[in-house]
Amino acid sequence: MSSSDIVITGIGAVTAGAVGRVAHWDLLQNGRVTTSENDYSLKLFRPDSHVKDRRYLRSCSQADGIGLAALSGLMTDSNFDPKYYSPERVGIYTGESPRNPQDHSGHFEALEASRDEHGHISEKVFGQASRSARPVTLLLGLSNNVLCYGSLMWDARGPNSNYTSSVLSAHLAVINAAKRMQRGALDLAIAGGCSDSTEEFRKATLIATNIAAGYAKGTAVADGAAFITLERRKAALARGSRILASYISSAYSCDGLGPARFDRDGNALYDCIVRALSAAAVNPAEIGLIFSGSSGLPDLDLMETQVLGRVFAGAATPPALADTSRVLGGLMEAGGMLDLGLVSEFFTCGVVPPAVRPHVNRGQFSNHISPERPFALALRCSTSGEYSCVIVKGELN
Repeated sequence: MSSSDIVITGIGAVTAGAVGRVAHWDLLQNGRVTTSENDYSLKLFRPDSHVKDRRYLRSCSQADGIGLAALSGLMTDSNFDPKYYSPERVGIYTGESPRNPQDHSGHFEALEASRDEHGHISEKVFGQASRSARPVTLLLGLSNNVLCYGSLMWDARGPNSNYTSSVLSAHLAVINAAKRMQRGALDLAIAGGCSDSTEEFRKATLIATNIAAGYAKGTAVADGAAFITLERRKAALARGSRILASYISSAYSCDGLGPARFDRDGNALYDCIVRALSAAAVNPAEIGLIFSGSSGLPDLDLMETQVLGRVFAGAATPPALADTSRVLGGLMEAGGMLDLGLVSEFFTCGVVPPAVRPHVNRGQFSNHISPERPFALALRCSTSGEYSCVIVKGELN
């Protein structure tokens, strides 16, 4: 099976600015650029108004509920028919953030109350003290809740995986879901991620590890969830599905220097892009649009710019460059999915909307998107030296 036989047929997305595919495209065209983290919070979001079966929300945290709301919206956008595919041939691939230890606070408090002066824990005292904690407290802290409840929602019984790899998480979900489809293990894959980065404990952790150190200059960390559906083209057309884009190829790499460190020469990122292009049998001159992996960290963004300059140095006409995080915020584990699902809208529009043009001067790139070069290259760049590249092709009607 050629990689172009895998197509994207739907988007389910929830961010602080919009809900759903159409609303997000309108947001990217007309949204305002901001660096205030308060504008990207979903603390007041009500998942129960978007998830039909509210039983899935009883053992979930707020972050999990955001993910399930996006998965519910994806059912509608992809025109999902539960009778079309065998449940054993449907799989879910999620990128999720590490859980907040405060989700277990009731049991932690009981644990401390049962400890004597020598540090020994009384099981009897712990049992009594923990009665005040919610029975599902431990479930709230699982980092694969969206995968678990999402698979129940979609009746997805096929192979599935969960990733906690910071900003690469959703890309890894898509990459590995596509590999499973190429190997013949799945007919339908749901892939994406969710993040609660503005939650106080989570945000403090990101700042303490320098992951969010530069966001105030370009991108604020954001809450959100975004998922796409992947199907085989023939089957998607047979069931009357709308095709949003073609999945072509992907690659990922790592500097291997350790947490919060990256190679400023960009060799791993360069290798990642070159391998993705090679796997796609696409040369740089055929790329019409690049979605920046903008981290907001000036040194990392500069390195990305220099690497892209090397890759596209021989192109007679520079590709366009877009940075959707300027409007959506730094979606961390949910990042990159809207780029993949809305690529055809960008090509149809023909220009990069002003709100999503990079905030720094990257003069070697264009704002014009040529329909004669229908391939798009989407990047994710981590401050810990991890990189991913996904190449998709726009479907122009």
